[in-house]
Amino acid sequence: MDYKVRLVTTTPHYGGCRWWFICPLDRRDSGPPRRVAKLYLPFGGKYFGSRAGYGLTYTSCQESGKNRKLWRELASRLGTDEKAIHRFLKGKALRRPGEA
Repeated sequence: MDYKVRLVTTTPHYGGCRWWFICPLDRRDSGPPRRVAKLYLPFGGKYFGSRAGYGLTYTSCQESGKNRKLWRELASRLGTDEKAIHRFLKGKALRRPGEA
């Protein structure tokens, strides 16, 4: 495959010059081309493109819903809600609904 990818520069506040790729993929929302720092070539892809252009997500985003049933069950057994479980896992206090 032989094709060109546009490059543009910006001037950061701290000086110097920053280079960007212009994503060669058409936007789904028909907006202007995206300026991106990295281009990706997913398995089976024909052209390099941005994460947004290919609809790529991080693995952690894809896994976030896998344990939802577990969190609901745990919250139910503890007499609280899912948000409280997540706060607890982030190091904040675990309270039952209605407690101050």
